[in-house]
This record gives sequence, C-alpha cells and structure tokens, in this order.
Amino acid sequence: MNRCCLAMQFLGLRMLFLSPLTQASFLPGLDRGLALTRTTPSSVGSTRPAHAVASAAVESIAHSVTQQKQVNEEMHTREVARGWERFGRVRPGMSSRRSFADGDFESQAATRGCAGPDEAVLRDGHRIHASLAPVISAAECAAVVAEARVAMESGKTSTFTYTAASRISEVHVSQLPRARRWLSERLGDTFWPLLESRFGEREGSSGGKVVNSSELAVYDALIIKYDASRGGTRQPTHRDAALISMNIALNSADEYSDGGTYFQPMAKVLTLDQGHCLCHASGMRHAGYPITSGERWVLVIFALAQGAVQHARRCGERGVESRQKGELAAAKAAFLAGIASSPTDHELHHGLASVLTMEGDFPKARASLRTACSLYPYCPKPHNGLGALLLESSRPRAALRAYERAIALSVDPDDDDGWDAAVNSALCALMLAERDASRNAGPARTRWQQQMAQARARIWLALVSVPSDRRLHALLARTQAVSPLEPTELPEIRKVIKEAVVRQRLRLGSAMVRSWDASIDRGSSPKAGGTLVIAFAGADAALGAQVKNGVPSHEFVRACRKAGVERAIFVRDVMRSWYLRGIGRPDVPADVSDAGGSFEEMVELLRAEVRRARPDRLVTIGSSMGGYAAVRAGIALGADHVVAFAPQVVIDPRAREALQLPEMPFTPFLEGLQAFGEIEQFELLGLLDVVRTASGYNTVVEVHVGSKDVSDVREAMLLQEAVQELVVAREDQESLAVHCGQRSDVQTVTRQGGVTCSVVVHDERDHNLVVDMRDSGELHDLLCRVASSRHGTSDAKDADSLPDKFLGFHDCPDF
Repeated sequence: MNRCCLAMQFLGLRMLFLSPLTQASFLPGLDRGLALTRTTPSSVGSTRPAHAVASAAVESIAHSVTQQKQVNEEMHTREVARGWERFGRVRPGMSSRRSFADGDFESQAATRGCAGPDEAVLRDGHRIHASLAPVISAAECAAVVAEARVAMESGKTSTFTYTAASRISEVHVSQLPRARRWLSERLGDTFWPLLESRFGEREGSSGGKVVNSSELAVYDALIIKYDASRGGTRQPTHRDAALISMNIALNSADEYSDGGTYFQPMAKVLTLDQGHCLCHASGMRHAGYPITSGERWVLVIFALAQGAVQHARRCGERGVESRQKGELAAAKAAFLAGIASSPTDHELHHGLASVLTMEGDFPKARASLRTACSLYPYCPKPHNGLGALLLESSRPRAALRAYERAIALSVDPDDDDGWDAAVNSALCALMLAERDASRNAGPARTRWQQQMAQARARIWLALVSVPSDRRLHALLARTQAVSPLEPTELPEIRKVIKEAVVRQRLRLGSAMVRSWDASIDRGSSPKAGGTLVIAFAGADAALGAQVKNGVPSHEFVRACRKAGVERAIFVRDVMRSWYLRGIGRPDVPADVSDAGGSFEEMVELLRAEVRRARPDRLVTIGSSMGGYAAVRAGIALGADHVVAFAPQVVIDPRAREALQLPEMPFTPFLEGLQAFGEIEQFELLGLLDVVRTASGYNTVVEVHVGSKDVSDVREAMLLQEAVQELVVAREDQESLAVHCGQRSDVQTVTRQGGVTCSVVVHDERDHNLVVDMRDSGELHDLLCRVASSRHGTSDAKDADSLPDKFLGFHDCPDF
C-alpha cells in the first residue's frame, strides 16, 4: 500500500477519456459535451452500466459499517505492532528526552475542518508547526544522506511518490541499518516528545489524548531526494496515510532553489533549513513544491497512534481499491461507511461521486460533488468533476463556471487539475460560441466568439505538455472555424507557450549532461584527444522512441560505457520538438528569454562543448527523433561519423503526406510540431535539405532501419538518393556497392570530399530495431567499431571508458 493516502488517487472525478488516436473518435464526444482529461483514468477499472449493479448486490455486501470498523481496527493493530517491531516503542517514564515549548516553533493555522477526518483527534489539528532551530545536527543529516545515497545508487527504492521513480529517488529508512538504529533512538528522545508537545493533550484544550510518546508508532519513514537535474522536482497535492506527518530537512537550503511544502488550505509554501522540522496532520492536503535547481533531501516520518484507528481514512482507501478493481458495490459501501464515520470529509463524498458516476447515477453524483465542494472549497478536483457531469448533461454554461473555479484553485497550470480545467473551459466556451454562431448568421461576433482568444490560449498551453494530442489539434481547428485567429492574438499565445516551455524544462531536468561532470576521479574538465560521442535521445522514456507520452530520458549511456567510450555528451529534448526549439541553456536556470531556442542555437552550444573537449574524433548517434538530430547536428558539427537508427528524414506532415508515407506512432507529434512551428515561426527542416547544402563536410552517415517499417526504409533511401544526386551534380567520384546477407541489405554511396551515406536494412525488424540490436550485442559491436577508445575493435574490457558515477548515468533506464 502506498504511503500517501490511496484516497487521493482519485485525482478528481475520473471523466470519460476519449482516445487520442483519431479525430473521429474524439469529435463525436465533443459534440456530446464530454470532458477531456490529460491521462487515461486508471481508477475507472471495468466500468459497468447502472443496471449491472443491482440493489441486491449492495445489500449482500459482507462489510457493514460495523464490520468495516472491525477490519479497520485489525489493520490498525497490525500496523502499529509492525512500527514498534521495526523502530521500537517508547515506554512510559523514559528519561533523557528533550522538552519543547511553544516558543520553539513558528505555527501556522489553516481553517478548522481542513486537516482531514482525524483533525479532532489532535489538539489544534488544524495547525502546522515548524521548528525555529535544528532538531538534529548537521552531522546527523550528512550521515543519513550518505547512507541513503549509496542505497539509491544500488537500486533500493520505494513506491511512495506519485512522480516517476526514475526522477525522484526515495528509500525506506527500514532498509538502512545505520539510519534505522539512529531513528529508533531519536524517536524516543526527540521526535515523539516534539509531536506530543504540538498535538498532545493539554489542560483546557480538546483532542490530543492519544498523542503521547508511548502510543506513537512509525507507519513508515522515508528519505526522499528531489533532483532538478533529473526532473524530480516536486510531489503533487495529496494526503498521507497516517495520523501525523513530520518532514526534516537533511541538507542546506543553499544547495537548491525554491522547494518547500505547499499547504492547499492556506495556499502557502513553508520552507526549512537543514535539521529543522515541520509537522502537521497527515490529512491536511499538501504538496512538495518544485525545486528549480540542485538537490533537496528530506526525511519524512509517518506516525500512527495506538488509540486512533482512523476509520474514515481506511474506508476511503478501501473504497478506492475496490473501485479500481471495478467492484462498485463494495466501493460504494466503503465510502458510505467512511461518511458515516466522518460526514464532513470531502474526499469521501468525492469518492462516492466517482462510483455513482460509473453506475450512471449522475444526479446523485452531482449532489455528492457539490457537497465535496462546499465542505472543502480549496481543491479543484471536485469542481473539475462537477464540470464533467454538467457537460454530460449538455449544460456547457454551468460547466464553464465549475471549470473556471477549478482554474482559480489550481496551483500549477501544468498539473492534471489545471490542465483538465483549462482545456475543458475552452471546450465549454467553444460549444457556446458554435451554438451562437449557428443562430447568428450576421457579421457581428457574439460574446462567446469574442472569448475564443482566451480559449485558444488555454488550448495552446495544454498542448505544450502533450503535443501529440489530436483532440487538442481538433479543438484548435474548431476555434479557428468559429472565430479565425487574429494577428493581435499571436504575442499573447507566444508568451503563453514560452512560459509553459520554461516550466516544462525546469520540471523535467537537465537537457544535456557530460560524462566528465561530477566525476570523482577525473576532475571537472575532459582531457584532449580521443573520441567524443554526442548521443541524442528520442521522443519517449523508452529506447527507440516507443511513443507512450513518457518523459525523454538520456539514451545510450550504459551502451557507451560498456563499449569503452571515453567521453560523451548526452542530449535530450524534453519538449519532444525534434530539437527545433533547441534545448535551453544547460548551465543557466531557464527563463522566458531563452525559452524560444532553435536547432542552430543547440548546435552552437554543442560546438562550444566540442571545442572544450578537443577530441580527435567526433561521433553523433541517435534513434528516431534522436536519429534526426544526430544526422542534422552531426553534419553541422562536421562529425567524423553519424549513426542513426530509424531517423525521420522528412518531418513536415504535409511533405510526408505528399510522399504518401504511412502513418507512424510519432505522426501526431509531428502534427503538433507543425502547429507550433506556424505560431513560433520555426521551420520543419528535413534532412534532404540538410545534406543538399552540406558539401563542405566530410561526414560518414550510417543509417539503420528495419524492413518491417516501410516508411523508415523509404525515408532512408530518400536520404541516400539525395547524397547521390549531390555526387552526380558535382561530378565527384561515385561508387555504389551492394551487399546482401542473411539479415541485412547494405547499400553505400560514397564520394570524396563530402558526405558519405550508407543504409543498412535489417530483416524482420521494425522502428525500434535499436532495442533488438542492443539485446543481440550488435549495438555494442557497432559502438566499439565507431566510437570506443579502442576505435575499430570490439574489446573494450581494458578501455579507459566512461566513469560509473557522473551526472546522468543513473538517468537512463533503457541501457
């Protein structure tokens, strides 16, 4: 079970998700007023119509409210016992414990009733307390971080966070022998007395009776590392699955920028310096606020109390689990049992609304969502859910009001709540404008047509994070039909796009890493000579650009190290824009002024890196989108050798259509790129034009494609023909050699004093052939041949290769 409360996994009411694959599957849904979400709703499970959930099934649920309480009590007893077993129990009368007074803390108060269903169990449970002085020493912090870092690098991890584990690192304290012993000691003399002083019983106050050191137990304790270079910068807004949460800062605030803990009811971010502690009710919705540079290390302790079973929280978690399995009757029973225990908890009403929606009982679902909104007016999720149901009922004006409220409550316009609200508010305004346009045939623009500028800007904002979403492409086309884009809108749209690009780059981490960065043994500067490899990543988190809307990771890291490559630069385009927007400035925090980079600017950055490295030989490599960049940048940089796996030679969708190239998984990305190019005014330059103007360079271009993807083969042959035409046009020496083997067909076009192009067609392989080549060992042999320190050999055992510790090495899950 995740440490964060499972109840928050219903990230707002999960609205009907429309397939992004075709406009045909999207447009009918829009006509009916169905809402959009950015991510596929994992919480929906096997949706069933209302008639499939008979009342008899509800009555037959074994867990009545009483029985669910019994289950909760048994679960709670086990968790408390496990916590005492792992970290020990403080016995009454324990000596040598620190004392804490009110003057030792800065306290912030949220509105009463906003700290979750167990707020009343605590004394002043609506308050958040931050220590004014360190509660543990800098030496203790450093020791914990050092042990955790080793564990993280060895592969130990947790499933706590809602952010990809490849970007945020975390490890259980129970997995760290020294940290576990240390925490066991500190619980009794520091942490439990601190919590008792803040939330324990006090004369003249209510609540807190269960918060005493002898009753407290650790549900879990985690060490979390936020890392801006990897894009692990934040946690989304959530509740924790405990009674009280403690955060202890393990490194100095000077080591990172921004960050802290955001508390939703107060709309406030609280920050800590090293050794300082922050504690609050686990039921108060909070988030890890994004850092923008550096690393932030935090120790998080989740505390239970023996006398606080937390029935409502546990019922909510059980309801979410049942709903995810499609067991709607069991989910409804769990949510209703939770509401019986805590009638004012908005998340329980929200969870019940999601089940009612899946059953098709929209009126009751709307009532539950309105209750959730009124009980807790700070969360955008129920407003988004209410907007979706109103759209289902063909009430776009009322839905728009709900979505506007959700936008106002969204802390980050790029998170799922903000995205859903922005897109669906634009959809509502569009539907109203289309309705008015059908009624008014005159030249006068209606009120809703006049709002198309704002709607368009919101769609462009959403498109930045999901450029392949054809639903958004279709929405833009519809806004254009009802109210054509005015030239006066362009500056605002470009500003919105640039700001979103900056946020995306800050959120997703470094675009460029060098193998000599953070190398303990080799210092901070590379030595001259040898081979330098520049590896360009594809459009997705998986090697070979298996497009899944993932985050592009640095690629070829492990392969280069294994092959004995001495020095390498790993580049990725987190915007998935074929590097046409550049990559920002890797050594400078991003701002709007540099968000609108270009391919040429990226080449100049790399040219400076090459001058710094002073290699004897330069090699570029990439797959799919990365293959395009490897060829184009390799020629521009005058690389000795380029290796491209299934590169896109033609990236303009209109040109691809004219060539009758079949649709590929990356086609929607190129369509989005075309739309952005028209707004931001950059050209979708194909590789045919690149090679036709590359007469001054002596670069060997080696292209590998799979025979099963006809488009890749055709594009590779077009590239080869372009080189051959250049040869003929300049009356250079021409040689054509054809070699056919069992697995491949190799064709080579050569000429003196210019680009050399070879194409290898691999039988029975597809667009992701580089994965097969990695698994078969062919990629290793290829890298040894063109790029290793023992150039031309396949034995890199004794080679002076990449260090196994450098910024970016652990960022490559593929190899």
